[in-house]
Amino acid sequence: MSAEKRPTSGPVLPMMDKLRKHLSPDEEADYVFACDIKAATLNDLETRYQESQRMEFLEEATALDPRFKGMATDEVWERVVPAIEARQDVHVKKEPKDVTATQSETETQDSHEDEEVPVKLAKLSAMEEIFIDEDEDVEVTHVEPPLPISIRAQQEIHTYKNLPKLCSTDDIVAFWKERSLSLPLLSSLAKRYLVVPGISVPSGRVFSTTGDIVSTERACLDPENVNVLLFLNKNT
Repeated sequence: MSAEKRPTSGPVLPMMDKLRKHLSPDEEADYVFACDIKAATLNDLETRYQESQRMEFLEEATALDPRFKGMATDEVWERVVPAIEARQDVHVKKEPKDVTATQSETETQDSHEDEEVPVKLAKLSAMEEIFIDEDEDVEVTHVEPPLPISIRAQQEIHTYKNLPKLCSTDDIVAFWKERSLSLPLLSSLAKRYLVVPGISVPSGRVFSTTGDIVSTERACLDPENVNVLLFLNKNT
C-alpha cells in the first residue's frame, strides 16, 4: 500500500476508495466468476474500519496528508481545530511546574545579583536628556495581543489548503518538517498521525523470519541469541 520507509496512515482511505471503484462489478465486461470475486472482496472491504473513532482518525490522517488533503470534507476540517486546541492545552498543562521552578530559580538568582552587583543605568545621550520628559509620555501602541488558538488554527488550515498538492511518492515527513515554523500548530498535530503506520508488512516479515529461525527444534534458544540470528539474517 505504501513505501516501507514511509508507511503512514494517510493513504488508507484513498486506497480503499480506489479499490471500491476498481472492484465495482461490470456485468457486461466481466465474467460471472470475476463478478463474484469482486463482489466478495467488496463486501469484505465494507466490514473494515467500521468503528467511528477509527474512521475519524483515518479521515483526519488523510486531511493532514498533503497528497490527499483535497479528499477531506468540511466536517473533517471542523474536527481538526478542536484537536489542535486540545493538543495545545495538554502542552500548557505540562509546562507550569517547570515554569514555576524556573521562575523561582530566576528570582533567587536575581535577588543574589541585586545584593552583590549594583545595577548600572545606561548613560543617556544628549538628545535623550533633552527630551526625557517627552519620551516618558510615549506609549507603546504596536503590541497586539496574541490571537486565540482557534483563529490561528483556521488561518494555518487555510494556508495549508492553498499549498500545491504533492505527488503520491513525495515524502510527507519532510513536508511537515520543513513547515514546522510556518505551520507550527498543524505540523505538531500531524506528528500524531505520522507515527501510526498504515501497513504491518515490515513487522509481519520480521515475525515470519522469527518463525523460520525459532522452529520446534530450536524452541529453547535464548532470546538474545534469537535477536542475533534475526540481525544476521537481515544483514546478509
